[in-house]
Amino acid sequence: MKPVKCVLVPLCEYTAEIQDKIKKWIAKNIPQWESFKVEPCTKLLGFYIGPAAGTKMWNGVMNKYHNRILEMKRCQAPLAINCLTYNMRIAPVFSYVAQLVPLPKSFEERFGLYSVLRIPQCVRTSDIYQLHKLGGPKLRSISVACAAATYRTALSTVTCWPSWIAQLEICTKQFLPLIQLVKRHLTPNHWDSDPWP
Repeated sequence: MKPVKCVLVPLCEYTAEIQDKIKKWIAKNIPQWESFKVEPCTKLLGFYIGPAAGTKMWNGVMNKYHNRILEMKRCQAPLAINCLTYNMRIAPVFSYVAQLVPLPKSFEERFGLYSVLRIPQCVRTSDIYQLHKLGGPKLRSISVACAAATYRTALSTVTCWPSWIAQLEICTKQFLPLIQLVKRHLTPNHWDSDPWP
């Protein structure tokens, strides 16, 4: 990998002063790394990592979701095509990130469903998913698909997560203030998200 594409992510509280000190230290001690960026988080294999990763984790997915909903609305296709587009191009956008990160609580999938079906916002989400029983379209639930992706990952892909939680708890006891242990916060205050057990 080229040095200009490399990013160093300090795990301490990130400030411009910290960034400057790290860059000066690298320039003095490891001149080959001088072109490395120093950032509070970076993207690795589709996931953000680092202390400021939590707020950015779903940004790309949400933008893609909203853009595809708008694109579908602009096309003004028949209802059957809208439902097919939603099931094949819009709902699956969430599955990759959902393997390791919970869907944000602020996400409301019903607004996308209203756009697909072109119905007023007075129908309950649970009723929309029952339309196929009355001869209507069958739509995928994004929240159910995300929960399924997480479950599959925990069951078969990343099976060592229980030992990771134990390791986090040990580190919390050794290095963080007692109040965080009492509140079950497993990360320092400058991390914008807690690990998700």
